Amino acid sequence: YWQSQFKNTSLDLPQDEAGNGSFNDRAVVSMRLSEPHTKMLLSGIHNAYRTNTLDLLLTGLARALAGWTDRDSVLIELEGHGRETASTDIDLSRSVGWFTSLYPVQLMGVGALADNIKKIKETLRRVPFNGINFGVLSHLTDHDQVNDLRMLPRPHLTFNYQGQFDSRIGDFTAAPEKHGKERDVNATLENWIEVNGQVINQQLELRWYFSGKMYRSETIERICEAYQTELVRLIEHCQYCIETESGGLTPSDVPLSGLSQDRLDQLTIPTQQIEDIFPLSPMQQGLLFHSQYAPDTNEYINQLALKLDGVNLELFVAAWKHVLRHHAVLRTSILQQNEYQQPLQVIYRNLVVPLEVQDLSDHDWTQEELLHYCHRERARAFNLFQPPLWRLVLLKLSSTRYYMIWTSHHLLLDGWSSSALLGEVLELYENNLSSRQISLTYRDYIAWLLQQNTSLNESFWKQYLKPLDEPTLLAQSVTLSNKTDGRDVLEWVLDESLFVMLKKFTQSQKITLNTLLQAAWILLLQRYTGKQQTVFGATVSGRSTELPGSDTALGLFINSLPVLADMRPDQVVKDWLQCLQTQNLMIREHEHTPLYDIQNWGGFAGKTLFDTLLVFENFPIDQVLRTYNGNLRFDEIQTIDHTSYPLSVHITASASLKLRFDFSRQSFDSMICSRIAQQFEHLMQELVRYVEQPIGLCSLSSSSGFNQAMPSSFYTSEAFCEVQAGVGHWSMENP
Repeated sequence: YWQSQFKNTSLDLPQDEAGNGSFNDRAVVSMRLSEPHTKMLLSGIHNAYRTNTLDLLLTGLARALAGWTDRDSVLIELEGHGRETASTDIDLSRSVGWFTSLYPVQLMGVGALADNIKKIKETLRRVPFNGINFGVLSHLTDHDQVNDLRMLPRPHLTFNYQGQFDSRIGDFTAAPEKHGKERDVNATLENWIEVNGQVINQQLELRWYFSGKMYRSETIERICEAYQTELVRLIEHCQYCIETESGGLTPSDVPLSGLSQDRLDQLTIPTQQIEDIFPLSPMQQGLLFHSQYAPDTNEYINQLALKLDGVNLELFVAAWKHVLRHHAVLRTSILQQNEYQQPLQVIYRNLVVPLEVQDLSDHDWTQEELLHYCHRERARAFNLFQPPLWRLVLLKLSSTRYYMIWTSHHLLLDGWSSSALLGEVLELYENNLSSRQISLTYRDYIAWLLQQNTSLNESFWKQYLKPLDEPTLLAQSVTLSNKTDGRDVLEWVLDESLFVMLKKFTQSQKITLNTLLQAAWILLLQRYTGKQQTVFGATVSGRSTELPGSDTALGLFINSLPVLADMRPDQVVKDWLQCLQTQNLMIREHEHTPLYDIQNWGGFAGKTLFDTLLVFENFPIDQVLRTYNGNLRFDEIQTIDHTSYPLSVHITASASLKLRFDFSRQSFDSMICSRIAQQFEHLMQELVRYVEQPIGLCSLSSSSGFNQAMPSSFYTSEAFCEVQAGVGHWSMENP
């Protein structure tokens, strides 16, 4: 990198007289920027191109030097205070010592102002370790290639911007007297030209030091005038960009996006509105595909509706405004691009809470009428390319009673995040808008994902899916008498005593409740499809322990992964449960892999690998409301979150075990799902009952004889067959 700075440029500067100067003949020309322009330079004009003061100072310098030298680029020596470090665990702010860094920088000094600003800004952002390692390599390292660095010539102009200096420090002010000589008068000057800048008394002052033997004062004064002209042009250009919402981004502003300067220049969103741009998570990409493939289904539109009593409307709305400012994920939309380009999400800086308040207090609304209003809200599609992707409706039923309808696209938040967000709104409401600190953002999560080892994930999933011959489609194993459009929901709640028994059982076997439920679902799929090898989808939290703070962060962290089962009927239940638990732990190490990659690696590209999904929700909305101790009261709580899978089983474990069967009416109906729910519950009990015995003893139904839910294919399967008729058990492997 450092050697490349000396290519395609010249170090020579024009001289009035050849020779070398000393401190005895050192002269100075001072240049001052007006107070109004200095104020602009130090304020909000940098929002135009996300620059800092040094960026604009060097852009103006490069343009002035290019005019003087008649060259497109110039090489200067940049001096910094050296206290910037690439390591966040080193803080030099209170350290005493000599930290100054000197390093060469090649600057482009021609072109349009906007292009010039962007190029020099990017040049400075690419400097390794803020220039510190140029000195490290040149002086503290012994290597042949480093020796070449030591032989490089030194640029003839040094620039040093020292920042802002108040005229008063405590009770002290700068004395009017000169401080005297700094060096021996016979010492050689540090460089041909040195430029030192600082802000004193609200004005930028730049002092140009040079040898009176090498340069006439008029020469330096002309360069100063040209520099001042260029600097004023730059400042006024940036101010104009702020006023017109123009300007632009550069790649270093959005490093995760991978967008080139050309692509960034084509963005139609005003720069001042953009906070960041970065890729989508694997699950977000999947939801985006489904939303664009079937935009009229509203499958991934989530909704929370409830009655609120005792509401201070102003404070409640203020709490929502606060979370909108506090959480960037709530200011997200999809960046509209060419269909062949990687999908990206854009975070907006400032948005207004998408709130609608309607006064309905003149009518006694029934719950059915309110639910109809909810349905109408869900039917209002989101434009994924326009933020925000959520909205809030407050229907006023009386002076302090409201019906809240919060509708959002699943692209933004998973169930955990939705619950955490509601909890934060309630906490802000009760604690007068006192918010908690954010230790991890969704951008941090995306950056972490981009660092994952793809080859290790590919190797694992190829091996994992190797035994699987074909997909597992439960819908093909049931007979549906009447197919209709849309989706429906069946709620199923286990008896509390049964739930307590299941929890005690999982504790005794040292497995999770999730593992037990997965095992029961595997048995159900095998009994229905007649296949020894089955696969279904499971939703994982995606909140890795390797990512501190992910347990409290908001965003879409979840992922859907295949769970493969290849079990033998003579395998002992407890041993199989332990194997399944171990398998789940192994999957967690690779749980962030996109499902489409897994399917490709497993040889199922473009195919449906499974049509059932198990979603274990361990932080539900009702838990937030149940633990709330404030002044608000809740009633008529309803949540809706459909998926695109023919059958999704949402499992909530709190005071009881609740199962919500979310199904497509094209594949299932209420009667079939009710039967499946009953059999699912029964198989949980069977696993407990036969924990010390072969899996084959676990029956699909408690009744004797064949269960009507089993397809005939099950009994003729060549892979595996089980019959339990109350008198015995046999399998093809052990007839």
